[in-house]
Order: sequence, then C-alpha cells, then structure tokens
Amino acid sequence: MFPHFIAPAAPALGGLCLASRCTSHCPPGAGLDPLTLSESLSFEALPFYANTEDFYRKRALIYGRSKRRMTQLIRDARAVIVRVHHAMGADIARIARNEKKPLMAYWAGATVFDTSRSNYPGIHPKHFAARLLARWKHIQHRRIAAIADWNFFIDPVEYEEMGAPLRSQWVLPNLVEDHDIVSSATERRSERLEVVFAGRIYRHKGIFELLDAVKALTASGRMIRLRYAGDGPHFGELKDRIVKERLEGAVELVGPLRRDRLLPFLREADVFVLPSYGEGLPKTLWEAWASGLACILTPVGAIPTHVADGEDGMLVPVGSVSALAAAIDRLYVDEQFRLALATAGMDRARRHTWDREIAAIVEGVLAVAAPPHFKGETAL
Repeated sequence: MFPHFIAPAAPALGGLCLASRCTSHCPPGAGLDPLTLSESLSFEALPFYANTEDFYRKRALIYGRSKRRMTQLIRDARAVIVRVHHAMGADIARIARNEKKPLMAYWAGATVFDTSRSNYPGIHPKHFAARLLARWKHIQHRRIAAIADWNFFIDPVEYEEMGAPLRSQWVLPNLVEDHDIVSSATERRSERLEVVFAGRIYRHKGIFELLDAVKALTASGRMIRLRYAGDGPHFGELKDRIVKERLEGAVELVGPLRRDRLLPFLREADVFVLPSYGEGLPKTLWEAWASGLACILTPVGAIPTHVADGEDGMLVPVGSVSALAAAIDRLYVDEQFRLALATAGMDRARRHTWDREIAAIVEGVLAVAAPPHFKGETAL
C-alpha cells in the first residue's frame, strides 16, 4: 500500500518517483494499481532480494548494486519518504542526510529487531548474526526517528521504542477503501468451512503449522477446505507435503494473486488465517476484515494493538498447531461467533478507511516537502 500512501500528494509536489526493491521475479510496476502509476508517479525498480535469508547472505552485494542509482534518485529529489522497516531503510536515510534532503520516515508497525528475533530464534550462528545485525539496525532506526523532519507511525509501541520523536503523525497505512468493504458478513455457503491464507509462502508465515492444523481437523471428520494464495521460497516444499499426506482434496495452492483478484478470492471464504512468527501490520488483515471474514492471527508485531482477541479476531500462540486447530474448530462449530467476529472486523475497517485517513497523510507530506512550507531547509 506504500504507493497509495504517497500518491495523493503527487500533483501538489509536481511528481513522485517510487523506488522499490525488485527481484528477477518482479518486473517494474508489478503489483501496483494501474491508477497509481499515473503521469505524476513514476516507478524505479532496484535490484534486491527474493527473501530475508538472501538479504542477510548477500547484503553487501545487494547494497552495492542499488546504492549508486538510489543516490542519484535522492540527489535529484526535493524530499525523501523512506519506509524504515524496509531492510535498507537506514541506508536510504543516510544517503538523504548526506545529500541534505528533507526526510520523512514511514514506520511499518514492528521494529526490525522484533521481527528478526521472531524469524531467527535459537543459537545457530546464522541466526545469532541476523539478530546482531538487526540490533544494530534498531539503533540506526532510533537515530532516523530523531533526525527526520516528519515521522508517520501506525503503532504506539513502535513510537515509544523509537524514542517518541516530536515531529510525528499517527496514520494507519495498510487500510482499505470504502468501496472494498462488503455490506455484511455472510453465512456459510455449505457444510464445508472455507479457510484461506494470503501472503508469502515462507516458513516463518506459519504455513506448515496451518497445514498440520487442517490435517488434524479433517482427520477428525471436519469438512474444511484450506486455500493458500501467494508464492515464495517454500512453495515447492508445501506442495510436496500436500501430495505426500494426500491432502489434495482439502488443500489447494492458488498461487500469487494481484489485488484485483485477491479481494474476490477472500470474499469466497469464511475464515482468514495468518499464523506468522513475525509481522508488522499486515495489509491482508484489513482486506480480510473488509471482505467479511473472521480472522485468526498470532500476537506478533502490531497485530495485538489492532486486534481484540475474541472481539474482532482470534489470537493464537506462535507455532502452536493445537491452538490453531482449536481456533479453526470453534469457528467451524459456532456460526454465530464466526459472524460476530467478522462483523466486528468489518466495523473496524470502516472506521479506518483510506478516505478518512488520506487527508491527514497528505497534509503531513506537504508540510515538509511542498511550497510554501518547504524552504530548502532541513533538521538533518
């Protein structure tokens, strides 16, 4: 949703360039709404990594390939908005500081250190090194918050961890639009409970725990269909597990979906499950709420701040197959509870749509980067 976060300011600023990570599987502009790529918003693809493990193994190579082009983009810019949770956020902010450009920091809802601690537990040397690097990044991020001309936060916990910087504004940048929200949660279309996952097909998303939970429920006689939407480094392993355990009749791999296909996909389901080991504030949570789904998640990142357990969602412990199965089973047997969760989630989505938040976001951007407020001076 980052393009949607900044695109409304493009006409007032005289144009914006979105520079984003891009791998060999990600052509320029992939995943962006065609309306977003207007004349006032261009797209610059930078070489990056396919997954987090690649980043930690090849960081020096990735940074070297991207730095020269990123430096030139920043040098030509009037101001810089950086998604700090992004793995290279501190590097981009440093370039902006060196080039004496106004800096706006957009915080994604969970610190790099918290996410790495969830993704890389234990005493394995690689995991220890990843956490050590993340701790260093965390210190850099606190410095960014202190020197930025403006900070956009979505999570009060992260705001406090970043030192409660004075120049800040509260936003919720993973939201939906009014027309995305369905009129009401629907009753189950059949005896079968339709469960969906949407996200990266990556081990730390809890994809295998979800598979094991559904396997246990179907073995006990529950009629459940699980559908995975997404792609990632563990897609092949997940597919092999489904075949090996003869779950083809209960589990389907849909593959990656663009947003115009994702929302219809979600609206065909009853329950959305995202049992991640680590998250910021997932966009798919808001899309699932907007689609009228009851949601099951893990209490990681900014999720506990925005999900009230038992009211507009269910929170289960990270890595617990039994708790995940119990949560899905409760929604299977208690239709009224499922509908109540879904309705409360839809109400939360309605209170925080883009139409309500975008005016404040644009006001904050213009306060830093556009005339008559922008005088070529910066706090850096």
